Amino acid sequence: MNTLEELKEMEQMVGEVAGVARAFGLDYGDVHFELCSPAVLQGLAAYGLPRRFSHWSFGRAYHRLRAYHAFQTQRIYELVLNTRPVRAYVLAGVPAAHKLMIIAHSLAHSDFFRRNVHFAGLPEKMAEHAAAHAEKLRVFEERYGGEAVETLLDAVLALEEQVAPAGQECAAVAAGAERGAAPAIGGDLLAFLAAASPVLAAWQREVIGMVREEALFFRAQRVTKITNEGWATYWHTRLMRALDLDTGRLVDWARLQAQLLQRDPLGVNPYGLGLAIFEAVADGRVPAYPPEGDGPESRLFWVGKTEDDVSLCRNYLTPELVAALDLYVYRRVGEQWVVTAPATAWETVRDVLVRRLTDAGSPRLAVLDANYRDRGELYLRHLYDGRELEVSGLEKVLRCLYFLWGRPVHLETLRGGETAVLSYGVQGPSLRLVGAS
Repeated sequence: MNTLEELKEMEQMVGEVAGVARAFGLDYGDVHFELCSPAVLQGLAAYGLPRRFSHWSFGRAYHRLRAYHAFQTQRIYELVLNTRPVRAYVLAGVPAAHKLMIIAHSLAHSDFFRRNVHFAGLPEKMAEHAAAHAEKLRVFEERYGGEAVETLLDAVLALEEQVAPAGQECAAVAAGAERGAAPAIGGDLLAFLAAASPVLAAWQREVIGMVREEALFFRAQRVTKITNEGWATYWHTRLMRALDLDTGRLVDWARLQAQLLQRDPLGVNPYGLGLAIFEAVADGRVPAYPPEGDGPESRLFWVGKTEDDVSLCRNYLTPELVAALDLYVYRRVGEQWVVTAPATAWETVRDVLVRRLTDAGSPRLAVLDANYRDRGELYLRHLYDGRELEVSGLEKVLRCLYFLWGRPVHLETLRGGETAVLSYGVQGPSLRLVGAS
């Protein structure tokens, strides 16, 4: 099939699936579909947005995805961007049944972007914003040198997960209030550095603002990975069942569905877990109470509208689902991996999963004092949630904070039940144990 024929087939399929999706109550809006080669999809997945600024870490991610594809350990079939119109990039050359499923999955993603509260208020033209950021960074490279820009990006991207949407900095502010020195910005570290760093130039603050805007855009997707993929998988399954598929297409779809839902030997499959929860909600096997209306469809759409990964798993992961999915907790003891909480200990399994999903798995750092010891040093606290910080990455984070603040920085955390303060200054890193917590 040549490109023109495939485009015509794609157009016909979009119309077929969209009609069924609309009848089911999905509000997907305008979706622009584009057929892509594997290399294009891998590049988009690595960068996150088309025409985004260049950085070596994106190139590393691209080559990793290329390797996964070459060894057939991972294949990207689609990438859906939360823009207006929504952009759905679809892998070209796949069987017709695969295209139908991808279209259905993409329309459900678009509905989720429009429906879920965590995507409310995000820029509708983020792709254009990213392109403008890339152009501005090229100007800065010409003006200040490529090395200066790359060094700054290295530091800022190391902290890109330390952002918080307006109104969600409460935990960080509360943690700082215990010490009596919480800044007004609270837990949004990038916003704080852009506003309060004593050493950054205006162009450097602007770069932090660009990265922060993009990080906030991606944050909504990071905290709804299971919910978003579960919603899309639930609806593509219903839509595919509603289509009049011949035996050949039905078998092709079943094979791809089985690949999508297969167990992850090292973690949780977001497609499988999300699908199981939404099916349980739709079937009435778990309670869900919308403020108005009744019936399974009302419950389903209410959950799709209000939940992120933490609340979805905390509220709807039941003993029956944990057992059916055979979820368990394991860790390394000596030279062996051992199960510490089997599926029968479902509350422990649920609570561990919820902790891992909090803030998409990223540790939260709160600024407590911007003039520590009256020396202009920066003092932060790790908001401990039962997970200790990984030592391997701490030195890099502190080094980046030191570069952006220009003076020694200190990070308070818990290690082995004791309060520890890790510092970074002119002479490099140091560790001081304060005492038992």
